[in-house]
Amino acid sequence: MTPPVEPVAVIGLSAIFPGAGDLAAYWAEILSGRDALTDIPAAYWSAADYYDPDPRAEDRVYAKRGGFLSPVPFEPLKYGIVPNDLPAIDSTQLLALVAADRAWPTPATRRTGRRTTAAPPSSWA
Repeated sequence: MTPPVEPVAVIGLSAIFPGAGDLAAYWAEILSGRDALTDIPAAYWSAADYYDPDPRAEDRVYAKRGGFLSPVPFEPLKYGIVPNDLPAIDSTQLLALVAADRAWPTPATRRTGRRTTAAPPSSWA
């Protein structure tokens, strides 16, 4: 006899976007219609050194604005990463860890106090 199956839905949301370090700020930005594109921060590189309005110019960029993230705090030991290994890890992977961590557990999961498990659907196998 097959045991009864309880329906399960696992939903988590997180966002890290230019001008919006979390989901609430992201939605507020959308609703306000604010343009999150900015001039290239001086700490990144000098637009004067690389800018050329001709998109075919070699080794140059033809845009002076972009979407740049504010610094995102990262604690490598929280994720079992030795700090000395950080230079070998792409920052996109680190941002993905932070975003996933923020998405799980969601406030709704914490409120119910029920045991939860994250697993991919069997169709992914």
